[in-house]
Parts: sequence; C-alpha cells; structure tokens
Amino acid sequence: MLKIQLKSNPSKGHWLVGEQLTIGTHSDNDLRLQGPGIAAFHLEIAIQGERLTLSMPGGSCQVNGRPGREGQALNPGDLLRLGQSELELIDPKQITARSPHTRPRSVQGWWLTVDHPEGQPRRFELDTAVVLGRAADCDISLPYGMLSRRHASLRPVAEGIELQDLASSNGTFINNQRIDEALLKAGDTFCAAGLRFTINAPHTTINQTILRPALTDDAIAAATRCDKRAARDEPNIQVSIDVAQSPAEAHPANTGRWGWSIAVLVAGIVAAAGWWLLRTG
Repeated sequence: MLKIQLKSNPSKGHWLVGEQLTIGTHSDNDLRLQGPGIAAFHLEIAIQGERLTLSMPGGSCQVNGRPGREGQALNPGDLLRLGQSELELIDPKQITARSPHTRPRSVQGWWLTVDHPEGQPRRFELDTAVVLGRAADCDISLPYGMLSRRHASLRPVAEGIELQDLASSNGTFINNQRIDEALLKAGDTFCAAGLRFTINAPHTTINQTILRPALTDDAIAAATRCDKRAARDEPNIQVSIDVAQSPAEAHPANTGRWGWSIAVLVAGIVAAAGWWLLRTG
C-alpha cells in the first residue's frame, strides 16, 4: 500500500486507498493543504491498486522538478510540488527494506479484536495492511452507520501496528483524543463509531508455559556422578555449637565411672565391719 505525505512533515499524509485521492485547500479534500498557489481542488490522483494517475483540475504542479502532465503515471519516490508544498509518494515496504537500522522481525500473527455491547467480540488477522470501514470491499467490513465507507487503515510494521485515519467523518480516537495517525503496541485500544478495537501481539510469552525436554538416563547418571565427586572433594568442616548442659549431661562417661567407685568403697566398708564383729563376738 502506497502513501503520499508532506516531505517537511511526514506525519501529515494519506494512504492511497479507494478509487481516487483529492488534494487542495477545501475541507472536502482527502488531503487538505493550505498555502499560496494551491487551489480549492487542485489535484486528483486516480488509484488502481498501485497504479497511480495524475489529474490537475484546479491548477498545475511539478513532478520531480518538471511540469506535471494530465494523465501522467506516478510512482513511489516521485516528488510533487504544489505552490510551496512538496509531497512525496512512498512505499513503506521499500523504505523498511532499505533502512540499515531496521532489524529483521516477523510482523505476522498480529490480530484485531472488536468489542461491541450488543454482540460477541470478533477477531480479524493483521498479517498485512488492511482497510477498516463499512464498505463491503473493505478488508474489515463492519456495517455500522457511524463508520465511514473507508474509515481507517492498519498496517503491521516492525515496531507494532500503524493506524491511519482515512479522513473519516466521525473520527478515530485514542484515550478520547481524535488522531490522524498512531503507532499501536500490544494491548493498545482505539475507538471508532462507538466500537472498541484492541491490538493483540503475535508473540506474548508472559502467560506461556516453558516446556523442557525430559532428562535421559545418561543425563541423570552424569548428574549423580558429578554430585558424588563434589561431595568427595568438598572439605569436611564440623561446626561446634555450645549449649548449656548439666555436668551429668556434659560428661555421661565420667558419671558412670564414679558410680562404680562408690559401690566398691561401700562394699569394702561393709566387709570390714562384719570381720570386726566376728572377732569381738
């Protein structure tokens, strides 16, 4: 999908969708420009897929520094000059491919959910650029009267989903603010015609269970050998903890020896006393 934008302000642009694009100072134009030398309905660009044809009903323009011609074919990279304004035709896919700072990243797997209080949420894939609107030929066709025939476009890029309002009558809103263009991340929402749209990411790992392969018998045996070797090599360190004990508890062996000594002494005294009584009797 091609795009036309102000060279000095790329945020002001328009996706080339539908049958034609009009440019001029009047508010009914798809792309409205103000400035000296720009007529109310200055240019028209007929759109047939990616084939673009120039028409100049209200004034002249330059194409790549040369006077434009009625019916001239336009291509990505062409520069159109109207008065003091310069418009460039771009193919975002080519820009992404040429950029040395763009990291390769899959943009497949994004999807859009649509919530409505009177119906079940609906899901639409966003693997490629799509147009949202009430027209039957839109990629995402929703028959709601407040939606414009071609209301907005969504395009997956490396950083997220690029949302572009296609000069809709009732607007596209993020956080209650009407927007022309925005870059959306996973979980972001926008509203149009009373509908709430949510962007969903292709790879969300926060709720995914990580599965690890089962250990084999060889792996278990190797781990066991490693544990045994570590235990053998580890120094034997004993820690002594002092706890208050009674003398008997602290030296049970000594208590046993003293008991036997006392018993022998008593027995000796009794034997001596018996011998003395026999002699005197």
